[in-house]
Amino acid sequence: MYSATSRQLVLCIASLVLLIKDLLSQPNFTMTDTMQDNLQITSQHRRNSTEGLLALKHSSEKNDKVNELMLKSQAKESQTPFIKCQDAKGGFFPNATNCEDDAGLAICSESFPPNRGKSANETRPTLCESLELFEEAIQCAKTCKLCCEITSKKAAATAVRAGTRLVGDHLTVTGPGNGSCQDDPVFILECSYLKAHCEEDNWIEPLKSKCTATCGECSPFSPEICLDKHLRCGDIHNASKLCEDPQYGPLFQQRCAVSCHKCDPKENVKSTKASDKLRKVPETLPHCVDRSEDCQRNAFQCNNTLYRTLMREQCPRTCNNCSSPPIAHRHFESTEHKDSITQPAASKSDCSDTHEKMAIDSILRTRLNHTDVVLIESGSGAAQTRTLVAIAMLVLTTLCTLFYILVTIAVWRLARRNSTFMLFFSHGISDMLGLIQFIWLSIEVIVQYRVPVSNSITTFLIRLSYFPMFFHVFAIAVNRGHSVFMPTYYECFWSQRVTLLCVALCWLLGLILDVYFVYLVGAPDRELYTHRIDTLSISSSAMYKTSDDMFPHEMIVAFYKTIVFSCIFIYVGVVARLLWEKYVSFPKEMDKMIVTRLQKQQDTRLKLFLLCFVCFVPNMIKMFNPVIELPRPVNCYVSTLTTVARTSISAFVLVGLSSSVRRNMPWPWCKAKSPRRSEITIVKLANYKGRDSCIR
Repeated sequence: MYSATSRQLVLCIASLVLLIKDLLSQPNFTMTDTMQDNLQITSQHRRNSTEGLLALKHSSEKNDKVNELMLKSQAKESQTPFIKCQDAKGGFFPNATNCEDDAGLAICSESFPPNRGKSANETRPTLCESLELFEEAIQCAKTCKLCCEITSKKAAATAVRAGTRLVGDHLTVTGPGNGSCQDDPVFILECSYLKAHCEEDNWIEPLKSKCTATCGECSPFSPEICLDKHLRCGDIHNASKLCEDPQYGPLFQQRCAVSCHKCDPKENVKSTKASDKLRKVPETLPHCVDRSEDCQRNAFQCNNTLYRTLMREQCPRTCNNCSSPPIAHRHFESTEHKDSITQPAASKSDCSDTHEKMAIDSILRTRLNHTDVVLIESGSGAAQTRTLVAIAMLVLTTLCTLFYILVTIAVWRLARRNSTFMLFFSHGISDMLGLIQFIWLSIEVIVQYRVPVSNSITTFLIRLSYFPMFFHVFAIAVNRGHSVFMPTYYECFWSQRVTLLCVALCWLLGLILDVYFVYLVGAPDRELYTHRIDTLSISSSAMYKTSDDMFPHEMIVAFYKTIVFSCIFIYVGVVARLLWEKYVSFPKEMDKMIVTRLQKQQDTRLKLFLLCFVCFVPNMIKMFNPVIELPRPVNCYVSTLTTVARTSISAFVLVGLSSSVRRNMPWPWCKAKSPRRSEITIVKLANYKGRDSCIR
């Protein structure tokens, strides 16, 4: 039997050997990916896996004996960087949940939902592993099963985000330094994940500004910042001899420069004893003003437990928090060393980091989530400007909706006598549903009040109009193409029954896609930001989504682009066919009267094609809008206006180009008239290639 001291010595040596193996197996010090069964949850962990994991199983506080060292090498994709309150097999210790959620069960359940297909007692919610959400996870320690490590992990995470490490009894703070070339500490994980996008047009601006080192934008003369490059470097203070080891010392000194005391204190490292008391020196602000342009829009978040601190710092006036200055404007200094610490520990409440985070979040959200409704994104100017734009949008969409109702009545009168107009009538219904959503959204922005319904409901309603709208656009393109390429069979095929079946399929397929992407994919309710009013949630940013989290969004974009490009292909073919028939296909020997009549019918079909194509143009503009870089907030305005135009232009085109619609408008001076049914002229071309030619 080994004595307690001998057993501890053996375990210490074993831990050092395994730590060396862990460091050597990670030449780039990248973090592992999330568990495969947690793919649907937003997380900062990216797909950079490690080979092994090291965890020490501690006994209870009443027993100082160290139990056996627990080491378990697993498959790359199935592990997380740390084993918190767990044994080597992944089971949770009893003290992992022996506390209560400070934020409350309701908030914690919504903020950290259980992983898909797993019981809440079996796995830890993936969001709990995110360092950016660590402070929220601490407030939900029971839900995240972190009760046993609240104090130690909170200090470690804060140190990692601040660029600090506790070394012995000293607190080391690393700053960015002047002229240093490194990635923004807030976006280290994102930079590694998005490295392949550095040269893409849509990503150049945000990535090269936030991921300077990763994207190769460093000057060859820029000095490297002195900091710890591995999350396990903090363990070295227990084995400082490793830094001087002949074999492994250079490696440790390079990757753990701060912990190995290899940083020049004159450059960017300032040290002081951790036991020094810090006192806050308040700075009197001349005016109590909101520092974010979205404060009024997010006023309802002032009392949200998870975002209260952030809102009161960014929006002191809106949240009635003018009695004390924001934390970002307080200076910290030691009672003994006034210039020892010049920056507070970075955290989610750090205003400067938050402001930069919100800015890049907004840019990426605009580019990646452009298929949803975007009214006014952050950065659109003063709140008064946003309100004026919302009022203008309300007036515009209300007038468009009322006009569309009148046009739909006229189209319905025509649809009862000609089944072709049934497609236009059904398409008009889907357009009006989309316009009503804009009226709803504009009113919310004006009155600064969000209707208390879940995001899933608003998303379901808006997509209930968009998905069928896309299917109707495609069906109309197919209908017009059929009438041009196969006019003989057009009248036989597009009967009233077939047209009604096509309309039913458009709505049914749209409903199926809507239900699938909103309810069956399993996206948390907070991820469905249709109304774009809740912009302060970090989890809503596309930068924190894995490729699997982005799958539903990418599928919607792929569906939209497929519809648009298919319609473009059909319409290009129709134009070529019409021009060929109008100017090339008629034999010179054909009777001039017949040629004149056929050309007149060609003009009629070209006019009908033009009607359908003009209705389709806003869809093309909407698709290419994210590619065109415009100054903000102009880009937001253009995106919104093209969306409104896409849902309302059909009414104006129908009235402008269709005399039948104009004659059936419900004006007091108009009397409904039946549309003139188009005729099909069949010319027997016995002397020309010996076959029938039918032109509609």
